[in-house]
Amino acid sequence: MKKVKIGLLVIILAFIALFIYQNQEYFLSQPSFNLNLKFVSYSFPGVYNAVLVLGFFVLGFLIAYISSLAVRFKARKEIRNLNGAVDANMQKISFLQNELDSYKGRTPAAGAPQTGAQNAG
Repeated sequence: MKKVKIGLLVIILAFIALFIYQNQEYFLSQPSFNLNLKFVSYSFPGVYNAVLVLGFFVLGFLIAYISSLAVRFKARKEIRNLNGAVDANMQKISFLQNELDSYKGRTPAAGAPQTGAQNAG
């Protein structure tokens, strides 16, 4: 499976490299941007389109990461609560098992698995 993932990654990177190679003219152009508001105008210096594409790509990852923070915090809290419930239920099961064994007149063996013959007795 690891080789398949590596092969798929190589194929994806090859397609990205081919896309960039075939569109070099676009990625290496430096258009200038003019901002003209009624009261102020500003001309930004030319920036490579490749830098803009890469910058917006990284910005998209940051926005996705930040927007998923709340969901991950809620999930982590829910997991912590459920693990606490599991621990409480395991203690209750252990207590009830010991109580059942005391009613049957047996002393519970710590960590020993019970067989069908022991349960019938």
